[in-house]
Amino acid sequence: MALITWTQAKDHLRLFADSEEIADVRLKMEQATAIAIKFLDGNADATWTDATNPAEDIDFAILQAGILVILGDLYFNTGDQPDDWRQDPQTGVVLSPRARRVLHPLRDPVCA
Repeated sequence: MALITWTQAKDHLRLFADSEEIADVRLKMEQATAIAIKFLDGNADATWTDATNPAEDIDFAILQAGILVILGDLYFNTGDQPDDWRQDPQTGVVLSPRARRVLHPLRDPVCA
């Protein structure tokens, strides 16, 4: 289940009218959510839904921001990823630097 609403996704991508892109964007919403959860490596609250109030849960607000960044990356970068995208060694997830920076506060620290 996506942790962002259709309205949030549509506003973020600046889609001003419902169109033939609905199915594609809804799929990318699910994919962006899965990528963010995978990057957090299990450090996401299982009770969160798209109805969770980000004003009352700062971690959820950060997660939603990260999902929206990833959604934009998926929507606008449909070809090869730019050179600055890196694979996370812990989870194997490939993210843009911006997405990593947004989601980083929710990661558990790794000690070597």
